[in-house]
Amino acid sequence: MKNIVYFLFLMLLWACSSNSTDEDVIDIGDKVSFRFNSAERNSLDDTATGSLTETTFGDTTIFALGIAAGFSDLLGNVWGLAIIVTTTESLDSIEGKSWSSSNIYEYESFNAAYNEDFISEDLIEAESDENQSFLFTITELDTQNKTVSGNFSFEAIDTVSGETHQITDGKFNNINYTTN
Repeated sequence: MKNIVYFLFLMLLWACSSNSTDEDVIDIGDKVSFRFNSAERNSLDDTATGSLTETTFGDTTIFALGIAAGFSDLLGNVWGLAIIVTTTESLDSIEGKSWSSSNIYEYESFNAAYNEDFISEDLIEAESDENQSFLFTITELDTQNKTVSGNFSFEAIDTVSGETHQITDGKFNNINYTTN
């Protein structure tokens, strides 16, 4: 599962990369925003994307929702964020659903990766099976227009230094998603 998450993360980051140099904080609109150790991050125009995948294992159908966004500043620093959650609940029942470190069930997971240095492999990760604190909520899922909104926060660990970081006040609004 971890290799699938890394592959999806890299693909989503590649799809979200941008050369924009807008340093100003932008209105969230149809974007992703959050705080990384209290520093505000807002996604660039047209970099936030989503994917909803349905997979069947035996008699169990698993839905995976991925959200990714690209970030940049005037100095050319580029960051990326990807979050993937899985559930066996049907699509019509996941609006309002929350994943948290205190209520993950069989076939459910939460995985997130943030990269402060887009070029290096120094990822800041959170995983539901690593006893890290997290909360991810879908506040709106519009299956007709294929958009999703929600909020998130999580504790993540730097894969190189082992340092713990806080991602807080995360929001994603009307992110278009594709389906398989």
